[in-house]
Amino acid sequence: MTLAVVAMLAALVVSQQQPTSATPATSSASTCPVSTPNRHAAPMGSDPMPAGMAQTWHGNDSVGTNLWPDGTIVFKPGGPGFVLPDGALQMKFLWLKAPGARLTLSGQRVDNPSTTLRADIDHQFDARGFQPAYLIFPTAGCWRVNATTGGETLTFVTSVVKIGEPPAAPR
Repeated sequence: MTLAVVAMLAALVVSQQQPTSATPATSSASTCPVSTPNRHAAPMGSDPMPAGMAQTWHGNDSVGTNLWPDGTIVFKPGGPGFVLPDGALQMKFLWLKAPGARLTLSGQRVDNPSTTLRADIDHQFDARGFQPAYLIFPTAGCWRVNATTGGETLTFVTSVVKIGEPPAAPR
């Protein structure tokens, strides 16, 4: 059953992370030093890396996730993610980690470190080798994201862009 849940979540994440040819209205990946996937193996003891994620996988010995094409997370009408009532942009990520390890997520805008990332982590999955979680970006821009588990931190930089009016979060 664990593999079925991981496969379902992976399919959702991979299907949501399709490249876009649209020109971003806010922020620019060209001015943001986005991280490139390091293709590190999935953490020891975690669930297996879902099919289709190897090329965009970014991780270390304790935690990993897949990065978006070209390092840019795009919020647009008909696309994945949601706009929260406060205007923040929310996107779901799938993380792999060692079973029993507690995941914490933090981050800040690269050009304004006082603007911090929020996260919504469903800790009912702490005992499992995978962890779905929402990253919540208060604004579009260039973001440094930190994922910590097992005493080790994984960091990546991503550009967040908003094109038009993406869907509001379901209530």
